[in-house]
Amino acid sequence: MVSFSECISLDRIKKGNKLTEVIQYNFHNIKQKKVSVMILKKNVGYLDSIIRVFIGSLIVGIGLYFNSFWGFIGLIPVLSGALSYCPIYRILNTTTLSPDLEREN
Repeated sequence: MVSFSECISLDRIKKGNKLTEVIQYNFHNIKQKKVSVMILKKNVGYLDSIIRVFIGSLIVGIGLYFNSFWGFIGLIPVLSGALSYCPIYRILNTTTLSPDLEREN
């Protein structure tokens, strides 16, 4: 795969060649690509996120203390608490946010 800077340098070297047309076509396709973004709508309340981060940190700490890879499981509640998003809540279509205190994304 050719990087963008290599495309520019090859374009300057091979002016008027078929290689220039291919590079310009590829660069045009790169500009045309659309980026898909998954929006994580917050569905974990403040108290729930604090509890998740605390319990996840305990699990990570215990994993580090016992030199166990099971401590990596603690990263799941830490991340879901920090991001205020739980994929399981989304599947179950539930939330722990207060309806009147909903936070912005």
